[in-house]
Amino acid sequence: MNLEPYIIKYQSSGINEFDSMNAIWHDEHLSKSEKLDLSFQLFEIQPTYAVLMHLKWYYNDLELDERNIFWNRCIACLLGSSQQQKSGIEYLLAVDLFEDNETVEESWQRLMELNSEKIVESMLRSSVAVPFTWKEELYYLLIKDKKWHYLLFTSLHDSFYGAFGDIDILKARTILERLKVDTTTKYYKNIQRDLYVYSSHADYRKDANSKVASRKLIR
Repeated sequence: MNLEPYIIKYQSSGINEFDSMNAIWHDEHLSKSEKLDLSFQLFEIQPTYAVLMHLKWYYNDLELDERNIFWNRCIACLLGSSQQQKSGIEYLLAVDLFEDNETVEESWQRLMELNSEKIVESMLRSSVAVPFTWKEELYYLLIKDKKWHYLLFTSLHDSFYGAFGDIDILKARTILERLKVDTTTKYYKNIQRDLYVYSSHADYRKDANSKVASRKLIR
C-alpha cells in the first residue's frame, strides 16, 4: 500500500500524524488490514502516540485475523532496533491495552505466549495496571535469576505508585524481600516503608488522595 496519498502536513512543515490517521481510517475503500498496514507505515516514519491512539480506538472493531496483523506489527517494533518505536509500543501497552479491562487479558496472554526475553522486558516496563495476580505469576517465573531483579523491582514500584497501578501489598512485601537490588535508593526506601505503613493499596490511595486535597486547600 502507498502511504503518500494519506500524508497530511502542517502548513509550516512536518507530518500531521493525527489528520493523516484520520484520512486512513475514514477511507471507506480500504479494508481494515490495509488501514493497519498504512498505519504502521506511518508509525515507522513518525513513531508518535498520535498514530498509536487511533489504533487503540479501532482495536475492538478488528476481527481475529486483523488483530493478528496488529500484534505481529507491534511485536516487530518491540523486537526491532528502533528505540522510539519500541518505547511507543510500550507506552501503548501501559496506558491503553493493559489499562483497558476489555483488552488487558488478550494483550497480556498474547505476549506471554511468545516466551521472548525482550518481550518480557517490555511487559514488565508496561505492567503498572495489569492485575497483580498475572504479574505475580511472571515475577515468580523470573525471580530465581538475579538479572531480572531490577526490572521486577521497577514493575513492583510502579504498580504501587502508578496512577492505575494494581498490587497486593502483602504479596509484594514477600517479593520485595527476595529482590537483590540497591536498597539505598529513595525508590527502594519509599516502597519498603509504604508496603508496611499501609495494610492495603486502597488505604494508600485514600491517604494519597487526602494529602493532595489538603495541599489544594492550603493553596
